[in-house]
Amino acid sequence: MIKKLVVGFTLAALVAAGAANAGLGDIISSFPLTGTIMAHAVAWNGQYLAVTNYHYSGDRMWRHYTTAGSLVGSFDPPRGPYSPVQYGAEFDGTYYWGSDLFQQKYVYRFTTQGSTISSFPAPDPSGIAWDGSHLWIMSLYGGTVRQYTTEGSVVKSFNVTPINAGYDMAWDGTYLWCANRPTGGPYYVFSFTTDGSVVASFASPGTFTTGCGCDGRYLWLSDNSGSKHVYQVDAELTHDVAPASVGRIKALFR
Repeated sequence: MIKKLVVGFTLAALVAAGAANAGLGDIISSFPLTGTIMAHAVAWNGQYLAVTNYHYSGDRMWRHYTTAGSLVGSFDPPRGPYSPVQYGAEFDGTYYWGSDLFQQKYVYRFTTQGSTISSFPAPDPSGIAWDGSHLWIMSLYGGTVRQYTTEGSVVKSFNVTPINAGYDMAWDGTYLWCANRPTGGPYYVFSFTTDGSVVASFASPGTFTTGCGCDGRYLWLSDNSGSKHVYQVDAELTHDVAPASVGRIKALFR
């Protein structure tokens, strides 16, 4: 009888059962990235995952993937005087946001085809999250997070003590998440309040995890190098409601 029950399960049912039993940081699914892709940041646009390419010997294009890992398109991001937008990735329901960290140190708002709408300077901008009305931007070093208006005015700032090298960020509708590289240790992902209090953390599934996005139910983490995978990870979110980052299209996955 047990054998018959197991055989009778569909693949979808088994995946759903696995997801239901998953805990914080557990991998739900993953897919590999091929070629010269170094996925430094990832964002969910309501339909596809946008993955940046941090690679100086290859192209710098952002790529759109399905959640199953199929490549469906790519585009050139804005380019500053010295380097293209490669750090930080977020979608506000209409436009993408990304940052040029190394030279110009600007945050860009741009279309899904890569045309710049606006930009403003920020100190060492790395991770970017959108809560529906404001941007949250992590400086690469020191764990400093600043809340910005879309015009670039700072509303407030705070430090997240455990984070010393903060990469990409995401907003889940309640908390901020950030992929972090601690000194001399494995990569971790931290969740914290909008005042900087840490509420959860777990070891990253990859060896060089820098990308962090949220689809409203799960986190999506990407590896810059090493395993070169994109991981769908359980964040133990109690709500199954779209984060504000997908704006007008959040009804797609209610």
